[in-house]
Amino acid sequence: ILNAWQLEQGDSSITVAILDTGINPNHQEFTNRLWKNRGEIAGNGKDDDKNGYVDDVNGWDFVNERASIEDDGGHGTALAGVIAANVDNNFAYSGINRHCKLMICKVLQANQSGFYSDWTAGIYYAVDQGADIINMSVSGETNLRSLHDAIRYAHKKGVLIVCSMGNNKTDTPYYPAGYEETLATGSTDTNDKFSLSFSGGSAGSNFGSTIDISAPGNGIYGLDKSSNSVNTIWSGTSMSAAVVSGVASLLLSSRPNLSPNELKGLLLTTATDQVGRPPEDIPGWDVYHGFGRLNAFAALTALQTYNKSENPFHLSVYPNPTNSLATVSILLPSLSPVSLLVTDPLGKTQLEMTITPSTPDLNYSIDLTNLAPSMYVFTLQQGNRIFRYKVIRG
Repeated sequence: ILNAWQLEQGDSSITVAILDTGINPNHQEFTNRLWKNRGEIAGNGKDDDKNGYVDDVNGWDFVNERASIEDDGGHGTALAGVIAANVDNNFAYSGINRHCKLMICKVLQANQSGFYSDWTAGIYYAVDQGADIINMSVSGETNLRSLHDAIRYAHKKGVLIVCSMGNNKTDTPYYPAGYEETLATGSTDTNDKFSLSFSGGSAGSNFGSTIDISAPGNGIYGLDKSSNSVNTIWSGTSMSAAVVSGVASLLLSSRPNLSPNELKGLLLTTATDQVGRPPEDIPGWDVYHGFGRLNAFAALTALQTYNKSENPFHLSVYPNPTNSLATVSILLPSLSPVSLLVTDPLGKTQLEMTITPSTPDLNYSIDLTNLAPSMYVFTLQQGNRIFRYKVIRG
């Protein structure tokens, strides 16, 4: 992260919503860092902005249905410190984004358990109140449609949701990390390996088919929930998700108009591969690390040359990443045939086809189900026009 800060240190226009146990709003590390609802007058007992929540100046407590965002468990305060603890105040440490704002949605009880209904309500609230990124270090085994609908809503509105995989050392899908629209984060330990175990009795990082990326999650210092101190150490994929949220917010600070898919693509294609144990960390995507361990400097470096306006076909491929179908959207300069080549990271051709357009505005779906999870390069050519697009098959 030290190298990454040479390129970007954050921006106060970016808001990260933390859906967790709350925060210690009086901690000096969060001075002037809390998001403020400009449409609400604090303490007057009225819903000034008519959003359905009274006095929600810094967020909302969905567990107890009140404006207080106090942390009764400590988990949320620890996450907030990782993402955005203040800098240059001669205390503790710096968060990853030194300037962003934090919107607090309490959706977990003190023991870090919670109801999907609160998680869902928190997502809609955060999106509608203008959050740019949502950190959800929560996990449940049930795949509930209402939760997925909220995730889809956030994605459609341009909000990236970063989720923890869970800490049960299982390949059973947990949600919301199991949804394709989220950025599912596993944990690496202090030796940069897959987290086999955590302190406090947790078995280890979840893994499996839904994982996108990994990030440090063992032995992370935490700010105290009730005093101006640093007296806790946390481990788990919750911390890993906070690290990823922080880095994603740096990318948005540098380029605010990035879509969730673009953010996700930049983080996955620049992740450092093969840092783990050889039997686990195979080349490309794997079930233990996803596409690799987060690399903040590489992602920000790639962003410097990222320019979608250079696309002569006005090409996009969505969803990206995808688990099955990928739709190629092209605004063609003519109706002449277009050749499409899909190659793997070694340059080997996996799919090849010719598209004969009937209209310049072409949308063409390609089935990637039979391709192994990895990064693929889509190469389009029409006449002497060539454009390449990286696509993640999760």
